[in-house]
Amino acid sequence: MDKNDFAKNILMLNILSESALECGGDDNKKNFFPASDKILFLVDSYERVSPTFLTQKLRIAKSNMALMCKKLIKDGYLVQTSDLKDKRIVYYNLTSVGKSYLTEKLSEIQNNLEAVCMTDNIDNINSCIMDTNEMLSKRF
Repeated sequence: MDKNDFAKNILMLNILSESALECGGDDNKKNFFPASDKILFLVDSYERVSPTFLTQKLRIAKSNMALMCKKLIKDGYLVQTSDLKDKRIVYYNLTSVGKSYLTEKLSEIQNNLEAVCMTDNIDNINSCIMDTNEMLSKRF
């Protein structure tokens, strides 16, 4: 194995997974999982999600993150809560509307991926991705 194979494979996984999350024809591709959906996904996946955590994970400028979260709150997908000890610290949580939307979105993605992958390979692919995520989450 070449010294750079792992890096090449991770980059290719990133590129291919981004492509798998797109929909529409070649001329009309749209991002199937935009930044606002990634915010909802992270808020659902972790407890006590702060704006700082989101900006670090998604590598989005604080000002853009604030605007996106404000819109998600206005649209009823998120609620903002203050820390009990320090009111300056805020966290985000999903509302029931946000949870329903995210469940629906993840189902759409699952169907899109099943259309691309052979169904019998999905469990193997998922297992490899989970192992990779676990390993990378310890570092990043």
